[in-house]
Amino acid sequence: MNAALRTIRVFNRNKTSWLGLVLLLLIVAAALLAPWLATHDPVAQSIANRMKPPSDRFILGTDPFGRDVYSRLLWGARISLLVGISSVLLALVVGGALGIVAGYKGGMVDTAIMRVMDVMLSFPTLIMGLFIVAILGPSMINMIVAIALTIVPKFARVARAPTIALKERAYVEAGRCLGYSDLRIMGVHILPNILGPIIVSETLTIP
Repeated sequence: MNAALRTIRVFNRNKTSWLGLVLLLLIVAAALLAPWLATHDPVAQSIANRMKPPSDRFILGTDPFGRDVYSRLLWGARISLLVGISSVLLALVVGGALGIVAGYKGGMVDTAIMRVMDVMLSFPTLIMGLFIVAILGPSMINMIVAIALTIVPKFARVARAPTIALKERAYVEAGRCLGYSDLRIMGVHILPNILGPIIVSETLTIP
């Protein structure tokens, strides 16, 4: 309950946040209800109905191939949300883990991980994504993996910086003195304290 109240207070500080939340929920709801809200088959072509203006039959008109734009928007939103959220979550898990390990271990481990991230960052995102898809083959799963791999370095850097500062805190030192494993310290004592910037970066990356 306390977390819910804190969230409400944060939203109340900026009233436009509620508008953004409502719009987001509407988009998600429209995507989830696409099979029931769509009025036409999103891939069905009809040359006789190409480039029609909005009407009672075609709410948002048709495209150059005679496909209903409204139905394509609804079904396209489902794919966009699935790909966007899945790829970012995958990148967050992989990149966040690498960043925490690099920041906590330091030394050669940090150097090796971050040099690999630098190499990945040296490639343009689009070129790297196309290269990965070319290797793995065309499919939605491979596209999600390709997008995730292109943004892994971003999350690795976001997680690494605060980890370097947190590993010197007294409670982390206390954990080491009590004999806690590195895995427990990173997962229980460091991860919860760096979730803020990681979540912010995630929400900005999904769109």
